[in-house]
Amino acid sequence: MQLLLVYIMTALFILIVLFRHSKKMLNLKIGKPLKYSLSSIIVILLVVSTILSVYLPVFHLPKPDGPEKVGTQTFHFTDQNRDEVLTEDQSDKRELMVQVWYPTENSNNNKSEALFPKDKEMFKKYIQTYSNSLNLPDFVFDYWKYSRTNSYENVEILSSTSPYPLVMLSHGMGTSRVLHASQAENLASHGFIVVTIDHTYSTFATIFPDGRVTDYKTKMTTIDECRKNWKYMEK
Repeated sequence: MQLLLVYIMTALFILIVLFRHSKKMLNLKIGKPLKYSLSSIIVILLVVSTILSVYLPVFHLPKPDGPEKVGTQTFHFTDQNRDEVLTEDQSDKRELMVQVWYPTENSNNNKSEALFPKDKEMFKKYIQTYSNSLNLPDFVFDYWKYSRTNSYENVEILSSTSPYPLVMLSHGMGTSRVLHASQAENLASHGFIVVTIDHTYSTFATIFPDGRVTDYKTKMTTIDECRKNWKYMEK
């Protein structure tokens, strides 16, 4: 998105050059209003592009400062003993997406993962849910597909002679587990196992393996919902 305006600006520069060249070759006259309009548009595009680059940059998670590499796995759980109270279908059961970070050797030298869904269709659904919640056009979030983590997916955990300490991270209302990805990576690089959870329907968007994306619907006390989710995880 940020570069789109730069491309438009480049095209306008080319048009100006062509107009000037045509003027010399064919004795065409370009009125001052047209010149000033093109110049003003270019300046506006340059300013807007600069602002977008500053406030909506393509970001990557900062490098963890611990000695260990970081692995991650994502799990889909369904609590068959717990009804989903935030949907109209009375047969729905509570579903949760949980992500775990941990120390790894990454002996297979796997590549680090994208922060957001890699599948194009799933990513499109994901950003559409965010854009609908925030009343913004989809393309505002399209640059998220370039963001990268420092984690390696589905690699073996680093062997240890003693148990790893466990840290559980719970996101705030309307955000998601992605908010804690950098914190989780850094803790895992220092020898912790870190578990994060998407509190379904208390996030702007939660995506499931089958491509379903849930949005924000929570209308009850979030503390109670969080306790129920973590209680199920403890099982």
